[in-house]
Amino acid sequence: MTLLQKSIPDEKLGRVMGLFTAMNGLAIPAGTALGGVIAEATGTPLFFQIDGAFILLLAVALGLSKSVRKLDAASPGHPAVEQTP
Repeated sequence: MTLLQKSIPDEKLGRVMGLFTAMNGLAIPAGTALGGVIAEATGTPLFFQIDGAFILLLAVALGLSKSVRKLDAASPGHPAVEQTP
């Protein structure tokens, strides 16, 4: 949310936030339905183990991504952006 608020112009922020909220609202039932089918096929404990491993791998991949790390450094006032005189 913070990245959206920092990078979207104020006059378009309401529309972008509305679309973002709608997309999140649609993803919840779709993810629940898909997760339910997978849990039925694999068993609940295995499903949670696979899901946890996937989330861990995703977090590591995003943490290692240079483009993701640059998002915070590009913000004004961040120590990496400030220049010393």
